[in-house]
Amino acid sequence: LPDGTLLLRHDRYDNLKNPNKNIRRIHPSFRIIALAEPPSNTNPGSNESSSIKSSSEQNWLNAETLNLFLYHQMRSLNLVEERQIIYSLLSCSNQSIPAIDHLLQFVHELRNSPETQLKTVARSLSTRNVLRIAKHLKNNSSNYHTQLRDQLIRQTSAPFLPRLVQDAFYEALNKSGLEKNQEMISSNINSKQSTMDNKQLKSSFEHAAKVPFTVFYENPIHSEII
Repeated sequence: LPDGTLLLRHDRYDNLKNPNKNIRRIHPSFRIIALAEPPSNTNPGSNESSSIKSSSEQNWLNAETLNLFLYHQMRSLNLVEERQIIYSLLSCSNQSIPAIDHLLQFVHELRNSPETQLKTVARSLSTRNVLRIAKHLKNNSSNYHTQLRDQLIRQTSAPFLPRLVQDAFYEALNKSGLEKNQEMISSNINSKQSTMDNKQLKSSFEHAAKVPFTVFYENPIHSEII
């Protein structure tokens, strides 16, 4: 350790006749667990320099790390297993919630999709994030489609995705029955006037130059407040 203390395995420590004060015994049940993804191949479209750099960064599985751990390959959860985990963490194992079932079905469709764009979005929908969305949907048994769509868009940061990925994700939402609610409040805001639900609201600023120009992203909750 940085302070000069030495950690010694329990059996080797027990064999010492006069242990030094700077030597400490490691508990027999002590274990180190490390989580990592296996090295992936480089993209075929990348140039030579970037390929060498990415391959050197991703090739963490070398002779040194191979001798440090006993390796166990963990497969991904299937739909039934993930459903059981989500429901058990929500303390509602004995009931079925349509909103959560719809969420799990949609997420697994993204993960198993052959399209690269959808798999890119699926990376942001881990089991932990799915559980976070499920907590919002737990008490909403009916008319959950709008809320589920909003939660998925928020969790994946869909408005900031590349255009091709964004279009593929919105198309997947529509195919899954999570169409955009046409009754949502629409707004258009600029420095001179604001339009909301086809109603124009005039805005006047005495010192318009002091008002910072910010990029406006449509947000249903903010639109309702405005």
